[in-house]
Amino acid sequence: PGSLCLEDEADGRCALVTTDRKVRFPGAARPAIEALAAAGPRRVGDLAPFLDGPSRVVVVGRLLREGVLRRVTDG
Repeated sequence: PGSLCLEDEADGRCALVTTDRKVRFPGAARPAIEALAAAGPRRVGDLAPFLDGPSRVVVVGRLLREGVLRRVTDG
């Protein structure tokens, strides 16, 4: 998706900004999004220190749908 920027919004949410869109999340998701952006492939389970199971699925699913993440298979 090109360059990414994570912004804090006035309402306590955070926004992941790409060259063509802004994807908003609850502020509590920020550490997980930062971990995803850090480097290399990640597994959904790697976000356990930051979000509970259902929240991990929602955040990763949203980033996949928005084209910010892409799925990589082990095979």
